[in-house]
Amino acid sequence: MPSYYDDTSFDYPEFWQGRKYEDLAEKLALEKLIAKIPDNFRKSLLDVGAGFGRLAEVYAGKFDTCFLVDPSKKLLFRGKKNLSGKKNLRFLTGTGEKIPFKKKKFDLVLIVRVFHHIRKPKKTFCQVFRILRPGGFFIFEYANKAHFKARFLNFFKRKRPFLLEPADIRSRKNLKRRTIPFINYHPDWVQDLIKKFGFSLVEKLSVSNFRSGILKRLLPCPILLFMERNSQKLLGKIDFGPSIFVLLQKPSK
Repeated sequence: MPSYYDDTSFDYPEFWQGRKYEDLAEKLALEKLIAKIPDNFRKSLLDVGAGFGRLAEVYAGKFDTCFLVDPSKKLLFRGKKNLSGKKNLRFLTGTGEKIPFKKKKFDLVLIVRVFHHIRKPKKTFCQVFRILRPGGFFIFEYANKAHFKARFLNFFKRKRPFLLEPADIRSRKNLKRRTIPFINYHPDWVQDLIKKFGFSLVEKLSVSNFRSGILKRLLPCPILLFMERNSQKLLGKIDFGPSIFVLLQKPSK
């Protein structure tokens, strides 16, 4: 992953320039979930795969200290530069499979737009469980292989039901080239993983529900975001969207 995001031919911040709706929809979901975290769990936050700190504006003012971890030194350098005015942010290299902190340190761990790149999701969950303090929280986003559009097309093409196992959606060409993984997850598989680690589900949101080129051309972004704001929780009940956000809590004992 570091080599992919450190490649001078790829500009990750530029990737978001044409994705204003998706960016704001994710920040909207994050704000909703953080609002559910009690004040006595607002001291320390860890953002795994933080990149250039895209989400920092949402959480920086809500926690005493925020650590932004990413394998890409290029993105971390950019984040330090762009967010130099926020003095409670700390930047360091690391990955979800090997988080560089001692156990029971954090009130909240955040993993957004990262899980689809992780080859060993169970190992990452183990790391998160280890570094969360008892009763701590975990906000986790994953790419939903069984979103509504996929189910709709699957039905009309009369394909077999979705397999529960994670699916790497890279083309054969990219698989041969060993490019960065892009793994989609079935909600039932993720739910089973959550139960295995003993996390309890606090909230689930369906995000980027109106991610459509046609809709984005027809409707202004404020209207899309109004629709998004009022549908995330409801559509989360049926795993509607391409991106699912969950707020989990570690057992207190």
